[in-house]
Amino acid sequence: MKRLLCDLVRFWKDRRGSIAMEVGAAVPFLMIMVMTGTEFTRYLMLNQKLDRAANSVADLVSQEETITEAEIAGIFDAVTPILSPFSWGGNGTVVITSISRTNGVNQLNWQRAFGTSGANSQMSATASGLPSLNDGETVIVGEAFYNFTPFFPLGPYSSSFVDQQLYHRAFYRTRISSLSTVDPN
Repeated sequence: MKRLLCDLVRFWKDRRGSIAMEVGAAVPFLMIMVMTGTEFTRYLMLNQKLDRAANSVADLVSQEETITEAEIAGIFDAVTPILSPFSWGGNGTVVITSISRTNGVNQLNWQRAFGTSGANSQMSATASGLPSLNDGETVIVGEAFYNFTPFFPLGPYSSSFVDQQLYHRAFYRTRISSLSTVDPN
């Protein structure tokens, strides 16, 4: 019995390997913090880029006096660099919509989409959130959708970082003309 007691006291006082124990206990928490920080940063950055994409396409279209299909395609080409380094591929869609007011009634003039994420525009002539328009005014709506998939679905904030579709929109009144039609050329 005395020998067992001496062995326990010697084991208790032995400090060899204590650093390895501390590191072993801390590494899982550090990994969770790194993974959560990475996802949080990606999530914020993607939201900022989607907002910039929606604003850019709506702003560029609203500045035009007339718009053609080729000019719309050129504006859509600018979306991929805006969202870099995020892969546009099948993850994102950008939609441009023209809505005007005539005789007290809003009407959808035209709508063009770029991307293959399967997202559908949330804009219509009666959509909620439209700015109030006077007769003869037109608003250009830019919408950006992205299917967000986290790298690390773990961590204390895993309920925030799940597969989800992010959405941003922007409204710009036309500046020069009504832009109620798109020229096919």
